[in-house]
Amino acid sequence: MESVPASPGTFTLEVQMTKLNLEFQLFRNDDVRQCIYPECEPGRKGTNESRVLGVGASIAHAAAGNFDDGKGVNWAIEGKLGDVYKLSFHRNSHNLECLRIWWEFVENRPITGFADRYFLCGSMNRWGESDEVFELKREEDDGAFVIDIRITQMPMEFYLLENKLTQMAIHPDKTQCTQLQSHNIVGPDADIFNRKQHKLMWSIGKAEDDQARIG
Repeated sequence: MESVPASPGTFTLEVQMTKLNLEFQLFRNDDVRQCIYPECEPGRKGTNESRVLGVGASIAHAAAGNFDDGKGVNWAIEGKLGDVYKLSFHRNSHNLECLRIWWEFVENRPITGFADRYFLCGSMNRWGESDEVFELKREEDDGAFVIDIRITQMPMEFYLLENKLTQMAIHPDKTQCTQLQSHNIVGPDADIFNRKQHKLMWSIGKAEDDQARIG
């Protein structure tokens, strides 16, 4: 965010609504331990009216090393695809616990520079429980998304997440599917229960033809 010279302690940033929606938190100095987030009921999102918590507003928690405060608690801006908002943050220099966040509609613009990204979710990152990220990279020659992974167990199982969203999973329609099986690719979808119950995932090393080995 950029500081506003005419208003000390105020920072602004323009944000745009895309297919990923507009949910956010703030981090001071790019430090996840210095999270700024809304006060809201579990399962709900922060609004323009939400009290602001975090750096300065929860000094006691930070001093105790409780950095999980605010995990998964976001503000959400409602709007249409392409809507642009001016997001503002203010911290009172005379009272550092006084924080404020608000946004204003600017205009609707064509969405440019947005490209979907794809990630592995599976044995390699304990099905998303670890912090390790496995992002596929797009090859320029044919547009395919590829990634190298180290075999650490047999079999290695996975599905894909579009834009790292659990509700946007891409998976086979067969149980623990190998690359040699005839199958359809399903998704993106959010049917987590069906996916887990029927183990709708790809499996590396299940088939001998994979020639997969540990390491």
